[in-house]
Amino acid sequence: MNEIMKQFTSFLQDSDGNNEFKGALDSVVKDIISKDSLYEPMRKLRDEYPAWLEVNWDKVSDEDLERYNKQLDKVTEICCEFEKSEGD
Repeated sequence: MNEIMKQFTSFLQDSDGNNEFKGALDSVVKDIISKDSLYEPMRKLRDEYPAWLEVNWDKVSDEDLERYNKQLDKVTEICCEFEKSEGD
């Protein structure tokens, strides 16, 4: 994974100043983080994660449980932001 990240970083540095590439990359990133791409899986995670936590809370460490609850908080925040912008 480290090698892949090094290659990707190098690729981005080599393309610095290439406006066509930057435009394409911006477009891809916007698609990846768009409501159309993210909302449904985030909503499903938000809705199903609490039940999983309830069943598995005693099978994970306290540290992991705290991290999982923080993740659920963030997923819930993201869903709330998407839901605020229903018309967008």
